[in-house]
Amino acid sequence: MKLRILVDDEVEFITTLSERLSMRNYDTRIATSVVEAMPLIYSYSPQLVILDIKMILKCQKLEELNFLS
Repeated sequence: MKLRILVDDEVEFITTLSERLSMRNYDTRIATSVVEAMPLIYSYSPQLVILDIKMILKCQKLEELNFLS
């Protein structure tokens, strides 16, 4: 399966998106913060990370985003 990691602080939205992607045979993991997403990304090496751009503004430290590079 094609793994996608979804990162958003709006739980209802991210849950719905995950369900929709699952209907199309995508395996998804959900995180509600960048910090929560980091171990998932390191563990699963997903094909795609969908990150709410506003989450970047909420990061306390820019180092939290280094995992994306």
